[in-house]
Amino acid sequence: MKVEKHSETKSDCDSCDATHDAPAGDFHAASEMHPDHAASKKRISRIKGQMEAVARMIDERRYCPEIIYQIRAATNAMKALEQEILRVHLKSCVKTAFQSKDPFEMDEKVNEILKMMSTI
Repeated sequence: MKVEKHSETKSDCDSCDATHDAPAGDFHAASEMHPDHAASKKRISRIKGQMEAVARMIDERRYCPEIIYQIRAATNAMKALEQEILRVHLKSCVKTAFQSKDPFEMDEKVNEILKMMSTI
C-alpha cells in the first residue's frame, strides 16, 4: 500500500486528487478505499434542522432555557454522528491497518486515535 506524506497545512493529495486540511506529517494511504458515510447524511440533515430551529428561536426571542435545550439536542446529535463515523473508522480503516501487519500503518492508526482523543 503506497502512503503519501502531507507536507503542508493545506495540500493537494496526489493519491486522491483532494485538498486536505491535514497538519504536516499526517499520512494517507493512497490505495485505501475510505468507507462510505452516506448514511450519516440523514443525521447531518437533522442537525441542520435543529440549528435552524435555534436560529428561529433566537429571532423569535424565545425563553433562554428553551434555546439551550435545542442547542443541547443538536450537540448530542453531533456527538452521535461523531461516534458513528468513529465506529466505522475503527471497523474499517483501523481494522485493515492491523490486518496488514504493517507496523508503520498500525502505528499511524494508533497515533490518529490518540490525537483524536487528545482534542476531545
